Amino acid sequence: MVEITLLGQNVNAYGRDNNDISFNRLLGKINDIDGIEWIRFLTSHPKDYDEEIVRRISELPKVCKHFHLPLQSGSDRILSLMNRKYTIYQYSVIIEAIRKYMPHASITTDIIVGFPTETERDFHLTLDAVQNFQFDDAFTYRYSERPFTRAADIGGKVHPTIAKRRLEELIEIQRNISYEKNKNEIGRRKRVLIERMSKKDPSEFLCKTEIGKLVVVRTKARAGKFIDVMINDISGNTLRGAEL
Repeated sequence: MVEITLLGQNVNAYGRDNNDISFNRLLGKINDIDGIEWIRFLTSHPKDYDEEIVRRISELPKVCKHFHLPLQSGSDRILSLMNRKYTIYQYSVIIEAIRKYMPHASITTDIIVGFPTETERDFHLTLDAVQNFQFDDAFTYRYSERPFTRAADIGGKVHPTIAKRRLEELIEIQRNISYEKNKNEIGRRKRVLIERMSKKDPSEFLCKTEIGKLVVVRTKARAGKFIDVMINDISGNTLRGAEL
């Protein structure tokens, strides 16, 4: 087994609801299993993080240094309406801890625009947060109403054209940040895990680095194998590399 992925909406809260071992101890136990080379986990909830979890992850060599940490909004008011149970300050403390213990870790996120009652000020607070936190990538969405949710009962729906414009502005800002982050990878030697064959060229494969960056590589190796590559280019926001 070369890689194991732990999945859950708040995987870092593992053990808190049934008095099982903590998330830290779980990662440590898996890290000690022979045959596992990389350990990934998705998704972390900011409310369940603390500096001790971040510090422990930095000490475990098999745990990939990639954090998917959903922000959702840069406005404390909107976060409260979303029932997210953290503030932007609390979120920033987690980011600071990650940067402190793992300067080269990657951080990705989820963001929603157009949540009910979101004002231009709320939206610009989100843009400020994106600029400040410098995410490696972000999954961005326009709010869509779902029945039987608390948000469905909130008034002040944002007009679709306004939400669309906000989403496009957010995507453009994050695209530029992601490009600059990826550009910094050029010239670096990386160990990558081959995931799947390219749909465009069967001689190329889509691979992933330890910090979660996607790399297209021409190789005769197959999915599930590790290879060493030199990052030498960017295509869009996907890295390209040459097998060593």
